[in-house]
Amino acid sequence: MTLATAGAVVALAAWAGYDTLRDRQETAAAAFRNAGNLADALAGQAAGTMDGIAKALTGLVDAIPPAAVGQDDRRPAIFDLLSERQKANAGVYAFLVLDGSGRLVHSSRSRRPRPVDFAQAPWFAEAAAQRGEDVAIGRPALIQIEEGQRAWVVPAYRTVVDQDGRPTAVFVAVLSLDQLGHVHGAFDVGPDGRVSLFRADGLVLATHPFREALLGTSQAHRPLFRDHLALGGSGRFFDEQTFDGVHRLVAYRTVAGHPLVVAVGLEEAWVLAPWRTRTLRALGALGLLVTLVLALAAYARRMVRLRTAAMAEQTRRLNLLAGASIGLARSRSATAMLDAAAGIVRSLVGAHQSVVSVTPEDGGPTIIHAVSLSDRYAAWRTYDEAPTGAGIYALVGETNRPMRMTQAELEAHPAWKGFGAAAGRHPPMRGWLAVPIVGQDGRNIGIIQLSDRNEGEFDEADEAICLQFSLMLAALIENLRSGEALADALAAEREARAEADRLRRRTEIILASISDAFFVLDRSFRFRHLNDRAAAALGGRDLIGRRIWDAFPPAVDTPVKANFEHAMEHGEPVAFVVYYPPFRAWFDVRASPFEEGLSVYFRDVTEKIETEAKLQQAQKMEAVGQLTGGIAHDFNNLLTVILGMGDAILAAPIADPALREKIETIVAAGERGAQLTSSLLAFSRRHPLEPRATDIGQLIGRSEALLSRTLGERIEIEAVTSGSLWRAMVDPGQLELAILNLAINARDAMPNGGRLTIEAANARLDEAYAQAHPEVSAGQYVMVAVSDTGTGMTAETIARAFEPFFTTKPVGKGSGLGLSMVYGFVKQSGGHVSIYSEVGAGTTIKLYLPRAVERPAERAGSEPEDRAPGGSEAILVVEDTAEVRRLIVDGLAALGYRVTTAQSGAAALGCLEGARFDLLLTDVMLPGGMNGRELAEEARRRQPGLAVLYTSGYTENAIVHHGRLDPGVRLLRKPFRQADLARMVRVALADGR
Repeated sequence: MTLATAGAVVALAAWAGYDTLRDRQETAAAAFRNAGNLADALAGQAAGTMDGIAKALTGLVDAIPPAAVGQDDRRPAIFDLLSERQKANAGVYAFLVLDGSGRLVHSSRSRRPRPVDFAQAPWFAEAAAQRGEDVAIGRPALIQIEEGQRAWVVPAYRTVVDQDGRPTAVFVAVLSLDQLGHVHGAFDVGPDGRVSLFRADGLVLATHPFREALLGTSQAHRPLFRDHLALGGSGRFFDEQTFDGVHRLVAYRTVAGHPLVVAVGLEEAWVLAPWRTRTLRALGALGLLVTLVLALAAYARRMVRLRTAAMAEQTRRLNLLAGASIGLARSRSATAMLDAAAGIVRSLVGAHQSVVSVTPEDGGPTIIHAVSLSDRYAAWRTYDEAPTGAGIYALVGETNRPMRMTQAELEAHPAWKGFGAAAGRHPPMRGWLAVPIVGQDGRNIGIIQLSDRNEGEFDEADEAICLQFSLMLAALIENLRSGEALADALAAEREARAEADRLRRRTEIILASISDAFFVLDRSFRFRHLNDRAAAALGGRDLIGRRIWDAFPPAVDTPVKANFEHAMEHGEPVAFVVYYPPFRAWFDVRASPFEEGLSVYFRDVTEKIETEAKLQQAQKMEAVGQLTGGIAHDFNNLLTVILGMGDAILAAPIADPALREKIETIVAAGERGAQLTSSLLAFSRRHPLEPRATDIGQLIGRSEALLSRTLGERIEIEAVTSGSLWRAMVDPGQLELAILNLAINARDAMPNGGRLTIEAANARLDEAYAQAHPEVSAGQYVMVAVSDTGTGMTAETIARAFEPFFTTKPVGKGSGLGLSMVYGFVKQSGGHVSIYSEVGAGTTIKLYLPRAVERPAERAGSEPEDRAPGGSEAILVVEDTAEVRRLIVDGLAALGYRVTTAQSGAAALGCLEGARFDLLLTDVMLPGGMNGRELAEEARRRQPGLAVLYTSGYTENAIVHHGRLDPGVRLLRKPFRQADLARMVRVALADGR
């Protein structure tokens, strides 16, 4: 390396060092800005959450006087109020009301919560001492939320005191740390980054990643509280006093209006990782300069070696040419001499094919007399071309000049057309060289033609050595022509070749007329012929000469090998249908043996077999659907009676707690039966839907909190939605239930934890997809995909996954109705569902929901006024089942309504003659030839303005069409509870006003 070059490298290194230092400073500054932005966003989110909770607690304090806290008759109303507040605050696990001594009185999680004493809880001591109207934050606590499952929560509370300052009630909002962790985890802070939420006094409320040991501990001694918060509500600093040995860049923000502090810490090593990468690249660039010099030196040495090799090749050719002149001169047989010449010239230039042809003395077309082929062309060992006088032979014979072409020039040249048409019986020609054999009188007496060079294209050196060889070969041919042996041999050979050509052409015409794919194997199972259909199906004519088991190894393990060998060995034709996995196709195969091998006909019957399988599956699913839907009406009537009577008994005072517990068990069993019936109706596509234009992204967002609580901490949930997502025409309640079912299945497939991903995106299913899946129509859809990283499913399990009562779970662990409900709901909504799964890699289930063409609208009808259920209106109840009729009458009478009953449509019309009613409550399916819809239409004709409420456990076509409730129809679905009856009666009466 010269001195100037060394100086340039040193200067470049110095500049690179300065630029690296400046880059490091800018990277750290950008990281501080990023941490500050994250802290601002999290502080804003926390402020919004706490504002909502403060508003909710204030509303509860105003709505529930201290004197009403312990009143048992106010318990239902307080439970409903707490439940409404919980639904409106997604991050709240529960709302609680405690008396002044710390005893739990009311909970949004249960109508009658277990008596729990919080007097000894550290946070309750703080709550008892609280004064004023501000909402305070307590210490984190570990509570049991379900049997065997515990979770960390943070209490936010407001204390109500009497005139003497003693606490009379404590209103508590229990915040779920899972919800806070989900929000904090949405931001990328690196593998060792930290997001923390503190109370203003330094108490740790939440951390991400989750660190249980830190919850509830005081960090008041840390620099954040000791030094920095005193300087202002926001700032940033470099924290060297770490508790885990990781140095971090910290940004902090206080939460407006609340005693909370958010801190974001980014690991210094992670922040500077991009800077280190850029530094390594700079060092690599310096090394590249040295590498380039070494490469140039290596290139020079390589060029010297190539020149040496070229000189050695030229010497080899000259030695071969000299030896050939002696060997060919000794030949006395025309055929032997020409065969030897073809082999010698192919070796001279290193080609895969060489042809030597001789022009007849009578001036006829040039005839191929000798062919030499490499192993690549093993399939053409018997290649024998009849005289054509066309192509390269005509061109070179007429001009007596050599011709050399590359592959691209060859395919564009008119001379190629004749040989391209001969594909299948002619060796492939990937570029060629042809030189004339010229006699002493200047006339053309033959041609040497070579194709497919071993490496690269033919060059000038190849052309020169072939011209020298042709001069020597011309002298030998003219010497042999002086006698009669050559003329006689050439004439006989010419006639034999012409006859063979005629036979070959006739055979090709016959084989080309076969409509099925067809190929011929010899006794060694090598391909000898393929027609166009077979070549297209199996991958081309390069198969000629290859053994079928070498070309298609997977066929050895299929019935193909056994059947072919049986046909060849016993001389009997065979016919069979086989599935070939690499092609993912079914084939109908017929093989017939003959003296020289086996002729095989085959046809792709994949579409036919798959269509038959889909038809059988659809018929089976429809049959099961009709069976399940048929029993739903009577079963739902029975469940209505069970649940209604249970509610009636529980509403009355029961002195025996054991008896109350037994009645509650009966009601719970009835509810599970109702869920089972609902799933069966959903599968059979007979569940009445109320579809409307739905924002899928918002729906998935609302479902995340529920899924987090349901699936547990070991399942990581990720939601991915598009910003330009279309709205879907779907029943949102049923869709939420479908997503919940899929999520529970995914959880069960991940017993050791994993990731659940819910994705929503726009999708278009084209005509090709619709043709391949006849049950779906082409068009625009909103795709909802639920993916897990669980155990996956086999192909056999996927084929039966949507069947009702089919489950792979242990006995007692699953009903087998989850996926069947999803299937029925999507199909009834006009959509499509598909499963992709691999064993050990997880499962993805995609729901394609039809795109909504209209804007979202409010549901028809009005909601009841905010008042206690009940009234004095006159109601006509039409129900043919005596037990259900008595249950409805007792429930309505207890609410103050004036009730008249009828068992059929005709009886109901008789009641309408002598009295006026405010509401007709009728079953959809009635005896006597008149259904509920027909009764309602006649009743409204007689009494205009009459409100109508339908009730049914199974609807066919009276009020449901295409799986959807008719517009304006109110339906009380069986089985129902007394609270459902009271609410829907008020809704229907409000509609009729």
